Amino acid sequence: MNKKELDTDIVSEDVELVNKIIGAELEAEKNGLIEQDKANTSDSAPSGDTAIQPLMLTVQEVQALLRIGRNKTYELIRSGELPSIRIGRQIRISKTAIEQFIVGKNQ
Repeated sequence: MNKKELDTDIVSEDVELVNKIIGAELEAEKNGLIEQDKANTSDSAPSGDTAIQPLMLTVQEVQALLRIGRNKTYELIRSGELPSIRIGRQIRISKTAIEQFIVGKNQ
């Protein structure tokens, strides 16, 4: 296996890992919301999966996902290495931007 194939395998594993982490965090958040929702509604209310999975993550969520500090996260955003959008004063980062960032760092 040559270096390029090895790098591609590593990148694929990293992207899969990020997707698993994001999925697990969203699932945990969804379960928390559903449990909260059950506690706030009566037993006669129909149950169902109505939680919306976010397309964008907060700076704090990205920080935890990438296991980097607050300053480093903002530095990556400021430099443009980690694309983000602003909604008012809030910064949001898309899941695909995180995946592309990881792929770019491993090449």
